[in-house]
Amino acid sequence: RYTEPYTTYKQYLKQYIAGAREKGAHPLLITPVARFHYENGVFLNDFPDYCIAMKQTAEEENVQLIDLMEKSLAFFTEKGEEKVYTYFMISEGINDYTHFTKKGANEMAKLVAKGIKELGLPLTESIIKEG
Repeated sequence: RYTEPYTTYKQYLKQYIAGAREKGAHPLLITPVARFHYENGVFLNDFPDYCIAMKQTAEEENVQLIDLMEKSLAFFTEKGEEKVYTYFMISEGINDYTHFTKKGANEMAKLVAKGIKELGLPLTESIIKEG
């Protein structure tokens, strides 16, 4: 349930990468998505060490990576606090700053699709067709 970013977390990531490769899959790492954490006019990364550790692992294992933290923070900044609030379950009266509403989940899926397209992965053709 809990891992240290630079030790056990990286070990598990490498285990998943090896398992994917053993099955003939091409692993892709995606950093955590940002939570609704807004202070002093800025959306914050609650998982900086995990993002760094994942980027290190991607480099060490020669695996492509989508930096969803960076993409989601930039997206949130562009949309603003009031709009981003509606993307999280907190907006539906649930004390949850982590999980998304359907609208928010769709927006995050679009960011992942954009990342796949930017990397030129084989899935790109179906993403292009679906917009």
